[in-house]
Amino acid sequence: RDKEQQALRDALCQKETAGRTAITQIEHAEWVQVQHEHWAVKTNILADANYYEEQVVRKALINLEQDIRGDLKQKMEVKLAVVKQHAMLRDAQVRRQRQQAEDLEERNRMRLVAQIQLEIS
Repeated sequence: RDKEQQALRDALCQKETAGRTAITQIEHAEWVQVQHEHWAVKTNILADANYYEEQVVRKALINLEQDIRGDLKQKMEVKLAVVKQHAMLRDAQVRRQRQQAEDLEERNRMRLVAQIQLEIS
């Protein structure tokens, strides 16, 4: 009878050990599943963060490009205004030189006419 009880105790002990092992395996599987879920959530969060960061960077680049284009446009407008101003000054200078040449030519003609009249009289 002692042997029977010992065998029953041993069997009970084996079942208890098997049960603990099964519980441990289930707990480990659940822990692994939770870790995978956490990893998936972290991955999604990182993907969202990367997407958001990419959008922020893209928007910043677009703004920078617009600023550069605006600066270039403004600089080109300033250069165009300077070129126009130089052209106006050159035109005025050419007109002035033409007028001076015409005035000089007219004075020379008048001097020549006066000289010829002097010689005639």
